This record gives sequence, C-alpha cells and structure tokens, in this order.
Amino acid sequence: MTTIHIPNIPKSRWVRWLDSPWIGRVLALGVILSLIASVFSAVRVEGVTRCLANYNTMSQASTTARAKLNQEQIDATNTVILKVATATSRDSVVTALSDFTLAQEHLAVEKAQHPVPPPPSKVCR
Repeated sequence: MTTIHIPNIPKSRWVRWLDSPWIGRVLALGVILSLIASVFSAVRVEGVTRCLANYNTMSQASTTARAKLNQEQIDATNTVILKVATATSRDSVVTALSDFTLAQEHLAVEKAQHPVPPPPSKVCR
C-alpha cells in the first residue's frame, strides 16, 4: 500500500490570525452584545407602540366628544339665527339670545372636560 504525502503548506498570516482563539472570543462577544442590543431595542419599540396605542385611544375619544360638541354648537347657532329671523317681538329675540348664551356656556364647560391630548412626542418617550 502506498501512502500519499501531502506537503505541509505554511498558513498565511491572515489564516493564522483568524485561527486564533482570541478571534473566536471577540466574535462571540460581538454576537452577545448584538443580541442584548436587539432585545433592548425590541423592548423599547414595544413600549412606544403601547404608548402610541393608548394615545390614539385617548385622541379618538377626545375627537369624537369634541365633534359631537361642535355639532351641538352649530345646531345652537342655527337655532338662534332661525329664532331671531322669525321673531315677532323683542322679548322673543332676547329669549333666543339668552338661550344661545346658556348653550354656549354649557358647550364651553363640556369642551373643557374633553381636552385635546398633548402630542405623542411629549407623551411617548
């Protein structure tokens, strides 16, 4: 039986450097640090996503309530215009304007109870 002799080819400088146990340790450390950074990033993104969902819920509730109140204000304005335009006496005009003023005061109080939330840039950090 014959044996084949393979000559020992010297390794290049780069191959020896990459073969070093330190390179393996450095690469493992890099992988671990990347994993930690990605977990931290995922936790932050999930927190911001939850905050934005809560903000959208608050904003939608405020917008819905304020839209309803704006419609009530439009209705009150239309009513006072109609009452004043069809008034037959000074007293009916005064009554219409008084009713309108009371409605405006009520709407101002209601709008104050449904403020526009601050922007997400101030809330979600």
